[in-house]
Amino acid sequence: MAETKRTHCECCGVCCRKGGPSLHSDDKKLLDEGVLGFGDLITLRAGELVTNQITKKVEPLEQEIVKLRGTGLSWACAQLDTDSNLCKIYGNRPIECEALKCWDTSELEAMYNKDRVTRYDLIPEGHPLQELIDTHEGECPYDRLELAVQGYAAGDTDAEIIIFEMIDFDLNFRAAFRDKTGASEEEAEFLFGRPLHRTIRQFGLDVVTKNGRSVLQPMFK
Repeated sequence: MAETKRTHCECCGVCCRKGGPSLHSDDKKLLDEGVLGFGDLITLRAGELVTNQITKKVEPLEQEIVKLRGTGLSWACAQLDTDSNLCKIYGNRPIECEALKCWDTSELEAMYNKDRVTRYDLIPEGHPLQELIDTHEGECPYDRLELAVQGYAAGDTDAEIIIFEMIDFDLNFRAAFRDKTGASEEEAEFLFGRPLHRTIRQFGLDVVTKNGRSVLQPMFK
């Protein structure tokens, strides 16, 4: 029996469970109109290892992207109603969602890497938040973290110090920001990306507690 080719969305929810869309310039109106707020978004910073949804290859980001955040620690889009498999903001969904047709991905592929927004596109020029982002980026860049991880793997004892200095700065910076502004953890993950103590796992290391102190532990042996 010949397989019937899908020609329309069947609301199975599979696409949404694979992850929320990246935002493009045309999506800025969703924040201007209050459809989305900073707490609905998450930033993946330059240098993070991510899966390219077109090639399916894991590769470092050359430029940061802003996405609709997932649910908890999963990538399933938080705008998906898991009971009905329907989008909570379907009438105002981002343009990647409009372009995505699981039976024909050509439209999405054509615009996938084009005109994506960054945090700076969503925050007014000269706003104090941009200075905070610059400060955090200056202390916690992924290229420095990756070099330190490589040094640690090669037995460089100073590399471990650098790694924990970056992780501690990241944690303390976020905590101070939330305390002073009342911002949520989700809003902080839009402004400063995901915490380093979690994303360091991309590079094969985990932070664990032993005898009351934090230590690095290889995830793969």
